[in-house]
Amino acid sequence: MRFQRALPLLLALLLGLNGCASVSIPRETSQALPASDSAFGRSVARQAAPHDGRSGFR
Repeated sequence: MRFQRALPLLLALLLGLNGCASVSIPRETSQALPASDSAFGRSVARQAAPHDGRSGFR
C-alpha cells in the first residue's frame, strides 16, 4: 500500500529531473565580424570615444 502511494510521486520526480537533461546537439562554429571593420562600428567608436570607457549603465 505504501509503495502504491509513493510510485506516482517517484515517477513525477523522475520525469521532472529528466526534463532538465539535454541532448548534446552538434553545432556549427560561427564567426563574428570585427566591429571596427564596418562603417557602423567606426561610427559607434567615434561616438563612444568621448565617454572614456563608460558603458552608460550605473
